[in-house]
Order: sequence, then C-alpha cells, then structure tokens
Amino acid sequence: MIDFEKFEAQFGMNKDDFLMFLDEFEQRLTDDLPELESLLAQLDFPKVSAAAHKLKTPAATLGLTNLNSLFLAMETNAKSEPDIDFLKENMKKIEEESALFRKELNDFKS
Repeated sequence: MIDFEKFEAQFGMNKDDFLMFLDEFEQRLTDDLPELESLLAQLDFPKVSAAAHKLKTPAATLGLTNLNSLFLAMETNAKSEPDIDFLKENMKKIEEESALFRKELNDFKS
C-alpha cells in the first residue's frame, strides 16, 4: 500500500517529506471520516460526494490506490443515483482500509 520508491520517483522527495505527507493524510482521515459517516447517516448525498472527493485526491497523490478507489466509488455513487446500501458497505471498506493504512504507516515509521 505505502510505496515510497514510487512516490520518490514521481515527486523526488525524501523519506522525511513523504512521512510528513502520510502523517497529514492520516490526520485528515481522523478528522474527516467521522464527518463523512455523519453525512451519510443524514443522507446528504451532495456533501457525501464532496467529502469523498476531498479525501480521494490526496489518497491518489500518495499512491494509496485502494483508498483512492473507494473514495472515487463513494463520490461517484453519491453524485449520480445514490444507493444507500452500496454507500454504507463502501464506508465499512473505507474504515477497514484506513485501519490497514494506519498500521502500515506505523510499520513504515519503524
């Protein structure tokens, strides 16, 4: 999931800079996932789509393809013809993938 070599080749940054971006993204997940979940519970699909979009872009930049795909699916579904069951299941997958990212981030720092 975390691929420093790919990030380094693409952006020419060192490991410390990469870790800074990963930490910032981890903080965004901590701050924004509860809000995303709340918007979903309120069935506020335009805001669900916008919140997913906000998280999709940094996930893509950092090469976190699984999270990027999940946020893209949520953004797209919430924007078009929202399927609440799909969105709820996708939210569970986002939470699981976020937990894996956090574990991998901790391992990467070690």
